[in-house]
Amino acid sequence: MKRKDGEPVPPFIPGQYIALTIDIPNTTHKHTRNYSLSDSNEKDYLRISIKKESGIPEGIVSNYLHDNISEGDILELRMPSGEFTLKETEKPIVLISGGIGITPLISMFKKASKNKSQKITFIQCVLNSDTHAFSKEIHELLNENITTKTVYSLPLTGDILGKDYDYKGYLTSEIIEDLNINSDSEFYFCGPTPFMANTLSILENLNVKSEHINYEFFGPVEELSLSIV
Repeated sequence: MKRKDGEPVPPFIPGQYIALTIDIPNTTHKHTRNYSLSDSNEKDYLRISIKKESGIPEGIVSNYLHDNISEGDILELRMPSGEFTLKETEKPIVLISGGIGITPLISMFKKASKNKSQKITFIQCVLNSDTHAFSKEIHELLNENITTKTVYSLPLTGDILGKDYDYKGYLTSEIIEDLNINSDSEFYFCGPTPFMANTLSILENLNVKSEHINYEFFGPVEELSLSIV
């Protein structure tokens, strides 16, 4: 997205989001949704990446955007905001995404990857190859200090372990330990509530200090603890 008046897009910190408000015909009010900015903050545009949700009302906005918005259409956005942002640090960085939670993390990854001396580990947890988003973009930025691993919970028949994905099932402490990740790293994670609850529990059990645990969750923090199974 670019500004209608031709002025530069507003600056943002990787990890932030915009609020999009849209008037959908035959509904009683305008609809507002938050979408993470999913590209580098050095571009002349803002990018959001929207999963087409099923069901109503949950998917009313995403379906309308997918089916009705085209190049040249005008959208109403608010300024980038949010405190789930990439810190300025030389510590190793660990990015852990679940499903569409990758959107703020891909922006962080693109920024962090410019520091060729910083160690980065990117763990992407998805269902299978059909939902494995941004794999090409991530691959294009790899260097000797970047490690990427993929966890498929429901691999397809044609998905090959060791080629298409690295671990089957869900994120576990054993995966973190297998990757020799330093507990003093800065950890960032985002995804559905059960995924986040599980990730938070894993990091706490591995004695990662709270100041090194960074996540975005739209709801009371207590819900994450209550969601741990």
